[in-house]
Amino acid sequence: MKPGTGTGRTRARCAAALTFLFTAFAGTAHALSPYGCRGLETHPALAAVEGRDGVFFAIRPELQSHHGLAEETIAHVADLSAALAGRGTTLVFLPVPTRAQVMSHMLPPFAADLGYDASVATAVHVDTVARLERAGVVVADPLVALRAAALAGERPFFEADPRPTATGARILADTVAGALSDHASLTDARTASFTSVPAGTQTLASAMRSGLQSACLSELPAVSTDAFTTNAGQFGANTDTQIVVGTEITETSALNLPGFLSEATGLRTLGYGVPGGGAFAAISTYLTSQDFQTAPPKVLVWEVPVSAPLGQFGDQPIRELTAAAGATCSAPVPVRAADASGALTAELSSAQLTERTALSFNTGGTGVAAVRFDFVGADGFARSRSIYRHDGQVLTGQFFVPVGGLADYGVTSVRISGSSAFGTAPQLNVCF
Repeated sequence: MKPGTGTGRTRARCAAALTFLFTAFAGTAHALSPYGCRGLETHPALAAVEGRDGVFFAIRPELQSHHGLAEETIAHVADLSAALAGRGTTLVFLPVPTRAQVMSHMLPPFAADLGYDASVATAVHVDTVARLERAGVVVADPLVALRAAALAGERPFFEADPRPTATGARILADTVAGALSDHASLTDARTASFTSVPAGTQTLASAMRSGLQSACLSELPAVSTDAFTTNAGQFGANTDTQIVVGTEITETSALNLPGFLSEATGLRTLGYGVPGGGAFAAISTYLTSQDFQTAPPKVLVWEVPVSAPLGQFGDQPIRELTAAAGATCSAPVPVRAADASGALTAELSSAQLTERTALSFNTGGTGVAAVRFDFVGADGFARSRSIYRHDGQVLTGQFFVPVGGLADYGVTSVRISGSSAFGTAPQLNVCF
């Protein structure tokens, strides 16, 4: 026998056996799937698992158990709430749980092998809500009501899309109304009667369903819901205003979240959501807009999926919101052209910057999607901070950059450049 011949044959036989077992397992899994789905766990576009009754869960982020907020982030949310309260606006933080948290009874056993623990996810959620409330934030927590609806056989979420149905959206609205029911800010609110009426069944476009369908032989459950529209009763136009900002949950008109909020609270509700915009896209547009600056609402509902991490980009995004909400940017700083590139420069030696200071910069137009601030310290070094807007959000031309962490360097000047040309009359102010 030639050296290595036996070993090679053994390896070949093992490889063949493994291939047979893998094929047999895949065939069994295929047969067990009512929709003939294969390889969902390794799907290149959206890894997912198939649960009971045609409910599909994305592995990330739905099967992550630890959707919580750090203490520092909670402190920043509390600062934002206090800044809004100073303008006469009550912030309601609306954390929308994942479908895995609400419909854990629909999960396959395989979800546990992927690391998902429903009890841990619930504990993290409850703890986060409790810490927000202790910090003075009004929280509308819909988890219990959504889960009760799911266990009762209702359909608060779609089977193949992470959004809630109109049924789920109504539960979100009722939860907000419950959180506000005893709040002092609404004791003198001008309210009216609003009524939501059926508007037929609507089928929604869904990136998740489309992606999963490519791995399944049979037609997946349609992303369809009983749609509603909401009508204002007598004096409806004269009520106080409530704004809801968030994601595709707020933006999807068929779900009627703003309408259900009007019906549940009696406040005239306007909504703005940015699909795929995470926690910050919609609220940053609104708080930096003239609509907010000139007429703050009675209530601002911040719809935030718990899977959208508030601390993903550090504290700058939420500190920008706090500066925008505070309306304390009344110290103008002259700006001048820095060079032929269109960048601007401003002297800050006498600005008395502190850790809580921010700069308010208006580009003089609404076409700039990103701004970079290069702060020059007394040591001669430049330290940069940049603000980017999401592709899908409405641009306001207003940016707020916190200077915390830079004040100790004795900032002497700042150079400001944008993703596109500034307008004819840009303005820079210091916010204290």
